[in-house]
Amino acid sequence: MRLRIQRDERGASLALAIVFMVVVGAVGGGVVASIGSGVGNGVHLAQARNRQYAADAAIENSIARVRRLNAGGVPVTGFPSCGSDPTYTFETDPSVNIHVDCTNVPTPAGTGAGAVALQNDVVFKSCLNADVAAGKCPDDKSIVNAQVNFQTNGPLGGPFTVTTYVLSWSVNA
Repeated sequence: MRLRIQRDERGASLALAIVFMVVVGAVGGGVVASIGSGVGNGVHLAQARNRQYAADAAIENSIARVRRLNAGGVPVTGFPSCGSDPTYTFETDPSVNIHVDCTNVPTPAGTGAGAVALQNDVVFKSCLNADVAAGKCPDDKSIVNAQVNFQTNGPLGGPFTVTTYVLSWSVNA
């Protein structure tokens, strides 16, 4: 006669339930971590985008201001005036304060008669107002840089207009 050994399976369903809960918990934790990381990255990307758009707008406002300051009844014979207000605030929540440096750059160029003349070039550099050091944007904190040429046009005696030519435009991450 054979003895039959009875196996007790009463704890098996508990062990399977625990394994299932651990696997579902691990997958759920991974999903939650991935979502949290994505949201955090989205916030940083939105801040960088707002900073770049604000810097771009500040440079464009500075170019328009220089154009306005140098148009009128007298042609610009020296370098264009940059004005005196270098800080712009964009957005309302959160506010983005951008500082723009405006620097005249003498650039020699040939004339039609073969002589050398200086171009009316201006370099604009923008950065966050909080990054300004000694009144200027540091090179390593610059967001947008632009070099623009300003030419005075018009009949003798005026009125004169100022035409702008963007020579370079760069965005730094």
